[in-house]
Amino acid sequence: MRRRYSPCMQKKILIPFLCMAAVMVFLFFAHRSSNTLRDVYQKNESVAVRDRHGALLSVLPNPKGYYAIYATSTPQSFAEMLIAKEDRFFYAHPGINPISTIRGAIRALENRPPTSSTLAQQLVKILLENEQERTVRNKITEAWYAIALELFTTKHEILEMYANSAYFGNQIQGVHSASLFYFGARPEALSTEQTLSLLAAMNAPSADHPFSGSNAKKTELLANRLNISFSPDSFAPVTMTQTPGNFFVSPEFFELRTAGVSCAASCRVSIDEALSKKIRAILNRDIERLAEQSVQNGAVVVFSFPKNELLAMVGSLNPLSDLQASKINMAIQPRPIGSTIKPFLFLKGFEQGLRPYSLVDDREYKYAIADTFAFYPKNYNYQYHGIVSLQYALANSLNVPSVKVLEYIGLDSFYHFLEDDLGFLPLQPLNTYQLGIALGGLEMDLLTLSHYFTIFSQHGMLKPLEIMQENPGQRLSPPMEKTFPQPKLIADDAYIQLVNAILSDRKTGIDAFGLVSPFNLFADNYALKTGTSREYHDSWIIGYTPDFLVGVWVGNADNTAMDAVSGQNGAGRIWHDVMEVLLNSPYHRRTPFPDDALTSLLLNGTATHGLPKERPEGHLSILLDTVIITSPHQSDVILLEPHTAIPLHAKTSVDWFVNDVFLSSGPDALFEPTSAGTYRIRAMPKDDKGKEETITLFIEEG
Repeated sequence: MRRRYSPCMQKKILIPFLCMAAVMVFLFFAHRSSNTLRDVYQKNESVAVRDRHGALLSVLPNPKGYYAIYATSTPQSFAEMLIAKEDRFFYAHPGINPISTIRGAIRALENRPPTSSTLAQQLVKILLENEQERTVRNKITEAWYAIALELFTTKHEILEMYANSAYFGNQIQGVHSASLFYFGARPEALSTEQTLSLLAAMNAPSADHPFSGSNAKKTELLANRLNISFSPDSFAPVTMTQTPGNFFVSPEFFELRTAGVSCAASCRVSIDEALSKKIRAILNRDIERLAEQSVQNGAVVVFSFPKNELLAMVGSLNPLSDLQASKINMAIQPRPIGSTIKPFLFLKGFEQGLRPYSLVDDREYKYAIADTFAFYPKNYNYQYHGIVSLQYALANSLNVPSVKVLEYIGLDSFYHFLEDDLGFLPLQPLNTYQLGIALGGLEMDLLTLSHYFTIFSQHGMLKPLEIMQENPGQRLSPPMEKTFPQPKLIADDAYIQLVNAILSDRKTGIDAFGLVSPFNLFADNYALKTGTSREYHDSWIIGYTPDFLVGVWVGNADNTAMDAVSGQNGAGRIWHDVMEVLLNSPYHRRTPFPDDALTSLLLNGTATHGLPKERPEGHLSILLDTVIITSPHQSDVILLEPHTAIPLHAKTSVDWFVNDVFLSSGPDALFEPTSAGTYRIRAMPKDDKGKEETITLFIEEG
């Protein structure tokens, strides 16, 4: 038999159930309202970019156009004064003050000004953007949201949200942003007078902000009201010197922005702001020193290993300057790279059988360009050195041996290395450069070139450039590179070690750079390569240790030539000073260059390196040719003028014949043509061990 409940009993059961359901519905909607406020609060936070140590580099305006840097804690002194000023019963009420609410209703009926709201209610007004609309409906809405917020948010969190949301004038939102903008200090470092100044601005921030003339009087009145000791004489008024848009962007962010670095949300990048400031100061000082030699611009990049992090990129002397050249980030502008290409040439040569002790004849050579023009490569000092080792050639940055190495590698092979292995994106098709690549005609920007040099510190690995501290997956792509997601092996570490052994050898390069130079440092684990482009338009140096790399470019943004500024006396001095900073920093861990893949050799009294289990004889003469006549060259065209004399040079002592008529004997002779025409120059070795050689000259009327 079904049991029936009396109406009274049914009510007793139904009422608690309905009450519970009502509470559940109330809590559901309150929780949703609280989350709505939190979402708005989060969206109102500015995107802030910080350096690796937390220093602000850039703050973007939020959707309201305000600069809002959220703090995770509120200074106790500010909180106490704020509560005393705005909401004495903050820790006692549930979001609304019942007594104040009743009093406010009465005042509203009497058309009198309303009473003050609680901090929770004020926060709701800010987040719902109802500050200027004081209607009954808005008051009810604010009360609901304030209660909802208090139900699901601690008092500490509400205080923090309020401090981060309050407006202080001049597009400044939040006490953290206001402290930095108005007083140049963090909130916890503010004096009592400065904290009062901010609080005094809150009722009418557009009129009474700390930069206004009325703020000092309002501050004094607030101090008296809160019974805080305040002396007007101790209060130093502040003046506005720059807009928030300029204030919240560090000069050190200029290069990141122009290189395409951006953050959708607040982020921390690998840049070291303090280091960047030191480097910019060094750059300015040394460019000022070089101004007499027509130098106006420079750039520096610094990488940290083994993560391949970008520590500094300085491409402008002063990004805040109105000068047009200061608005250009020269670290990402392509320029001819001079001799800095040579380590890559020699690396590929070593892969194909050359060794540091391999010999090359540093003399005049003739190359036909496009079957039309003759190309005679020259060294930087226009002198030839005869037969030298590749170790000597690279250490002294000789041009002619570098051309011979590129010729040995093969142009197509080196094009493949640049475009396919390194992922290089040239300004022009590589076949337009040809052997001119070895003489520095190839263009790159400093960031790209420096990135490629990282393979010499990273055991032959080319790793993506890391720029984000908190999101390592986001990389910086240099402008002249194809993007690649994972590290890739460019060369075997043994060949990398051969290059490093030469570039870190300061003694062998004395002939070119002297005993005293900017390249001498109080360290023994660094290597470097300089470069100077044609007619002194660009001065380069890339130097590195196993711990970090410093790349420097010096020149002019308008590409005008400098006054005889080479890689040594231009970029070299800046590089030296930046290296000194890095060598005395935590980034220098004194890691030695590995040499475990090498074997030390002593050939003809010269210390050099090779690879284990190799016979040096097999690599010694690879680049030496069997040519007898070294000058002039086949098919040279010479203009006939009065007293024209043509020097003839051979590798050995020969009998010289001109059109089969004996001229003289010896390695050198002088031919003095008397008329225009075609002449056959024949050299016959006197020892009969070599085959005779004949070239043809064309003498034309001058």
